[in-house]
Amino acid sequence: MFIFYISYTDKLENNSNQQNQLKKKLDGLETDITHMRNKLTSFEYIWEIKNFKKLKANAKSGIKKEVYSNPFYSSEFGYKMRLKLYPDGAGSGRGTHVSIFRQVMKGRYDAILNWPIEYTGEVSILDQLNHKDHHSNKIESDSIKHRKEYAKPIDEFNDGLGSPTFISLDKLEPLYLVDDTIFIKFHLKITS
Repeated sequence: MFIFYISYTDKLENNSNQQNQLKKKLDGLETDITHMRNKLTSFEYIWEIKNFKKLKANAKSGIKKEVYSNPFYSSEFGYKMRLKLYPDGAGSGRGTHVSIFRQVMKGRYDAILNWPIEYTGEVSILDQLNHKDHHSNKIESDSIKHRKEYAKPIDEFNDGLGSPTFISLDKLEPLYLVDDTIFIKFHLKITS
């Protein structure tokens, strides 16, 4: 009887160890799935803008008021977008601020995406000296108030939404404008 008890106890302990190992593997798989979901719904784009002072002078003189990023997709089969920057400001920020807007564009995968696009995120101008004092604005789509801007594009691109007073021109140096270059980071999390 004593031999049976030891054998039974060993088996219980062995089963318990196997359960713990399986639980750890399952936890690891759940973490992997969460990371994969975030990769599919979360996106980051960095835009380097060189020769900023010349772009600002051209904007001020009316030669070219805005600059566009290269188009990008929110994921491999996601929404097509671009950023639009006014180096000398637009609207209420004209002559005093940098203005930044985001635009939804007609894309290859529009037919299989959910519309209107819904997202949260952040637009930042990056601190190139301390690498910590980034100037950021939180963003969130409002498909009720701005239905046209977040709808499936009919034309090449929708009207842009953003901030005409993103950052004051006099705050650019020395943190954000270094070697006549600024960096804009666009972080997006698709919620639709």
